[in-house]
Amino acid sequence: MNGPKREPVTEITNKGLDKDFKLVKTLFSGNETEDNWTERVNSLTWVEEMLNADNISNFKETIAEKINENIAGIMQSILSMRSTLVLLGFSLISTVSATIGGLLACSTVEIILNNLIDRSSKVPSWFPKLNETTIKFLSHTNFYPSIFDLLKKKTIEGNSKQLELCCIAIKIILLTHGTKEYLQIAIEGNPTVSSALEFVLEKGLEKGNPGTKAVSKEIYSIYNKNWRDKAELLRKKLSPEIPKWLLNTSTSEKSTTKQTTFGVSKKIAPSPKQRVSYNAMENNNS
Repeated sequence: MNGPKREPVTEITNKGLDKDFKLVKTLFSGNETEDNWTERVNSLTWVEEMLNADNISNFKETIAEKINENIAGIMQSILSMRSTLVLLGFSLISTVSATIGGLLACSTVEIILNNLIDRSSKVPSWFPKLNETTIKFLSHTNFYPSIFDLLKKKTIEGNSKQLELCCIAIKIILLTHGTKEYLQIAIEGNPTVSSALEFVLEKGLEKGNPGTKAVSKEIYSIYNKNWRDKAELLRKKLSPEIPKWLLNTSTSEKSTTKQTTFGVSKKIAPSPKQRVSYNAMENNNS
C-alpha cells in the first residue's frame, strides 16, 4: 500500500506538525503489516525532514515533546524485518540526537538505547551500523544516572553482542560527560551508578568477545585515570586470567602523573551541598 504523496518538508508549521505526528501515532499503534509499512516509511521521512527544516529552531521544544510521546512506537522501525525501515530508524535516531538530543526525556533516551541493544542480538550484519548510531546518539544526549542501571540489566539478560554494545555505550558516556561535574559526583557519590558501571565493565573484561574486551580495556583506562581508587578495587576483584596489559595499567599511569585527565589531582567525596545539587539535577532530568 502506497503512502500519501506530499512535498518534502522545508518549513515547519504548527498545523503540519500536529498532522504528521497524529499520523505517526496512528501508524505505529499496532503491528507492522504489508499494508502499513510503506506509510511508516513515509511518516518517519517526514519527521526527519522536519528536523532538517530551515525554521527548526522555532519548534525544537514542541518536536521534542512529540518525539517523547511517540518514541515507543517509532522504535518499532529498527526492529523491523525490512531493511528500509531499519535504516530509516537508525538515521532518524542520529538526526533526533543531533538536533534536539538535549531536550529528550530520560525515558526517551532509555527507550532508544534499549531498542538499539535489543536489535544488536538479532542480525549480526547490522552491528557496525548499530555501533555508529549508538555513538552518535549518546554523544549528543544528556547523561541520566538510570542509564547505567539499564546497561547492567541488558548485560545480565543479553548475549555477547549486547554486552559489546553496552560496553560501547559506557565508553561513549564517559568520553562525552566525563569532564562534567555531575558525572564525577554521580560516580563518586552514588553507589548504584558506580556499581552498575563496574558490573558491565567486569563482564566485558571477563566474558566479552575480543571486540568487547578491547572496548572494556579502554573503559578501564578512563576509569583508572579519573577514579583511580575505585578502579584499583575493581582490578583486585578480577580473575588472574585478565591480560597483564590491564594489570599494569594502574602502575604505569600512576608513575607518569598524579593528575587525572579531568585536572583533578585528588578525588574527594561530594560535599552535602554537591549531593543536594546532584539530586536536584537527577530529579529535573527524570
